[in-house]
Amino acid sequence: MTIASETSRVNLVGDGVNDTFTFTFEIYVKTDLLVYVDDTEQDVDINYTVPDGAIENPDGGDIVFGAEYIPADGAIVSIILNLPYTQLIDYVEADKFPAETHERGLDRLIKIAQQLKERVARGLALLESSQYSDLSLPDPVASKLLAWKDDLSGLKNVEVESEGDLTVTDFIKTLLDDEDAATARATLKIPVTSPLSIPPSAFIPRLDTYDWDICQKWLKNRTILTAQSFFISLCLPQGATVTKCTMYGYKAQAEGILLLNLWRADRVGGDSIMCNFSANWTDGYGSREENSIDYATIDNENYGYSIVISINPDAAVGDTFFTGAVIEFTLP
Repeated sequence: MTIASETSRVNLVGDGVNDTFTFTFEIYVKTDLLVYVDDTEQDVDINYTVPDGAIENPDGGDIVFGAEYIPADGAIVSIILNLPYTQLIDYVEADKFPAETHERGLDRLIKIAQQLKERVARGLALLESSQYSDLSLPDPVASKLLAWKDDLSGLKNVEVESEGDLTVTDFIKTLLDDEDAATARATLKIPVTSPLSIPPSAFIPRLDTYDWDICQKWLKNRTILTAQSFFISLCLPQGATVTKCTMYGYKAQAEGILLLNLWRADRVGGDSIMCNFSANWTDGYGSREENSIDYATIDNENYGYSIVISINPDAAVGDTFFTGAVIEFTLP
């Protein structure tokens, strides 16, 4: 028999239903195959069987998975030639030349060569034009990288932290030399202070909102002179430090109240005010800044944080309303 095909492996795709998969090369016994479903090797006569018609068939044959081992939809089924590296033909001196037996031996050698070619093709290799050969590879060492030796005679294990063994830009060298997060942020030009802008529409009312106008522009009394409070949960990075709170709004009457409270609540119901301040202007739009913050370091493991806005108009609907807040904090 001639060997006209170089195929020694087929890759197929399961659909969750089909149990039969076809290979296109000859085997001599059922153990001449390696079968994988994705990265898991399958066992012959346990996960799958090889029908008799697939043995010594030049066109190949099928493997059949058991009902409980049918490959899932999208699973890659790899069927690979796996002949043992043995030669069992024994020629007897002065006996007749066994042409069929001899050809079978040659066929087997060709198949083993194809099998080796498939395995070598899955490894790394230098270009055919490369002038390098006989390169050495060290034994693996956990958590180390491979790098070319200075004389290019092979590879060596290097530590990740070893600047001399890695080629990096001057910028990366500076970053690697930074001793703490603050210095690294400066190298990366990350702002030390991060403002969090909170629009009026983010707040939730504590009572019925029928008499209040809530939109992106303001929290505003709409119909009657009734006090109301609104709140929002505040999410800041663990370890951040709150440095400043700013409240914006409209206040035309001295007796009108516009109040901001920054709260910290522990997991068992206790709470503390981090800052508490009211609007101090009476001439329309303005802002009130607060720079004295208690319990300023954010501890998300033990506390939750929120902002409460209280609005109480004075003489007229709309003479006091809230237009936004900004929380500034430094990163840990």
